[in-house]
Amino acid sequence: MNTETIIEGLAAIHDVLIAKALTDAIAVCGPPEDPSRLPHRSEQYWLQTFATPDVTPEQMRGFLASFQHVREKCDYGEAASLVNQLIESRDFDPLSSVECLADALRLVTERRKTQTIAASSLCMFAKPAAKVFVVSDLPSYAARLALWTRSDRASPPLLGVPFHADGWEEDCGTDDYATYAQACDLILDDMRASDAFGKALNRFMDHLDAVPGPMRARDGAPLDFIERRLLEKLMTCEGWYIRYWLETEAHPGKLARTDEGAALSGVVSRRPQDVFPKDIATKFGY
Repeated sequence: MNTETIIEGLAAIHDVLIAKALTDAIAVCGPPEDPSRLPHRSEQYWLQTFATPDVTPEQMRGFLASFQHVREKCDYGEAASLVNQLIESRDFDPLSSVECLADALRLVTERRKTQTIAASSLCMFAKPAAKVFVVSDLPSYAARLALWTRSDRASPPLLGVPFHADGWEEDCGTDDYATYAQACDLILDDMRASDAFGKALNRFMDHLDAVPGPMRARDGAPLDFIERRLLEKLMTCEGWYIRYWLETEAHPGKLARTDEGAALSGVVSRRPQDVFPKDIATKFGY
């Protein structure tokens, strides 16, 4: 499949992808103690939990299980100790600290594989003011595409090749966390110039202002952190569609049936059901 065609396809459904990203962001950012999605916790709960260095082994188990970051036996006591050290640390550099934590987590998991996904997620919530991007499989498609568009395009993009070698992955990506973060930074710069992304960001902020939790205050959750949370959801949606078009041979730009008709409305509302069509709202658990 022609890569240029994939880029054109993503552009054609840009507003739909942003609508889906905003829906997902709202869905996982309810009040910290919201019981409606248990056993999964709100991202606000984890931001609150990792604000102080007293994370318990049971909380570590809940975090890693909720996000499906570690699918093997893990010493949750040692993992909690590593995270508490991270929270207390005043010397944090995303490009090196994420990989250092990934290596440290590797030593407390059964298969001894690097845990880059878990490490980047923990750093995101423990250090919200730092420029951390969460590594994952679907966003990696979007990151690979972003790097390719800024290259000489002499060879096809490595779509589907991860930037990590986590506990359940046998294949290691050819690039490291720093390369992934560079790609995300490029995409975020592009999105800051997008009217649709800006509108979605404002609606996300409206939601956060309307519910209790640490993401209300910019001292605990800077604007850059809110942008990066929305960007991750958008890159996940983009990655899903890139993979969908590649695996099904559907023409790039063609929506999956469940997403047909999805679009941002002109209404700035605090209630997601006023922003999105009923089928999209239902799909994301509203």
